[in-house]
Amino acid sequence: MTIPLLLIRHGPTDWTEAGRLQGRVDQPLSELGRELLRRRELPPEFLAWDWISSPLQRAVETGLILRGMLARLEHALIERDAGTFEGLTRAELEAKSSALRLREGLDWCPPGGESPRQVMARLSPWLLRLARPTVAITHRGVIEAALALATGWDYTGPPPAKIKPAVALRFAVTAGKLRFEGPLE
Repeated sequence: MTIPLLLIRHGPTDWTEAGRLQGRVDQPLSELGRELLRRRELPPEFLAWDWISSPLQRAVETGLILRGMLARLEHALIERDAGTFEGLTRAELEAKSSALRLREGLDWCPPGGESPRQVMARLSPWLLRLARPTVAITHRGVIEAALALATGWDYTGPPPAKIKPAVALRFAVTAGKLRFEGPLE
């Protein structure tokens, strides 16, 4: 049985707009983020699907704005732990050391954080439990892990899809295996 899955990245926060790595810092949506989401309309078919959200407030609030009610919380959808890099911009990371790159493969891990492979391992059991069409509100790091699982992308080079704030990407899940179907237009 194949189950449709729509992964939606939360709307922008002040840190998103400043280019800061949020990781698990629990930031609310910015006013710009709320406005962006209020203008976004999902096709009505998605309102009948199961809605699940990361427990971080930016994801919860995204679901509230898009659906008008709380989604069930799922820890597997929480953002990748950025460790000691949380709160830093890309420029600040590069100023610390040219060796601190964000795209170093599946096993690269920020100090005190989580590697992409660890996020993939966290996501896989959740995918096996899906039983109905699902909308999941989550984060860039989780969507990247889903893309890696679906396409074989190894985190060297750009991801196979753009993951802007509030983007919605379609997947299909069969026996816990992901297939990427593209962005929701």
